[in-house]
Amino acid sequence: MKKTLMILTAVLFVFSGSAFAQVKIEWLKGVEKAPIYRWWMDIHPARQFKITPKEVEKLDAVYKRTMTNLIEWKLTAKKAILELEMEMGKLNYDADLCLENFKKIQGLRSTMAIERLKYFKEMREIIGNQRFMHVVEATYKQIEHNKRMLQERRTPVKTPEKKE
Repeated sequence: MKKTLMILTAVLFVFSGSAFAQVKIEWLKGVEKAPIYRWWMDIHPARQFKITPKEVEKLDAVYKRTMTNLIEWKLTAKKAILELEMEMGKLNYDADLCLENFKKIQGLRSTMAIERLKYFKEMREIIGNQRFMHVVEATYKQIEHNKRMLQERRTPVKTPEKKE
């Protein structure tokens, strides 16, 4: 379950393309690489998954609503965390206020997690189950590729030992 959620979350952050089928997409004219959070605006995935202009409009609307909500909730959570820290730092703190702020923070975190899941649900409804699963599969492959590349960079190069 965690792995699936991680993969779904990665769809927002990681996506790249290579040699994909050549499909003419007029609405992407001049766009070579889109912001990573909007993978459907990148010309390579758009070609590969045959994203239509109508789907782009829907995906953009869902993205905008989701990100707006997440930004607002994150800001509210940060303010509540600051209030909690300030209250906890007092010599005579209000335990009830601290508990109330803590519950507020946890509620906001839960709300944000649910919003992210709704985002994926709506994305799946827009592009369909089959294409959504292909997006997840391609994203998983990209994550694995990125992990291998990172490990290769971390692996020290062995130098031959000198014989004396």
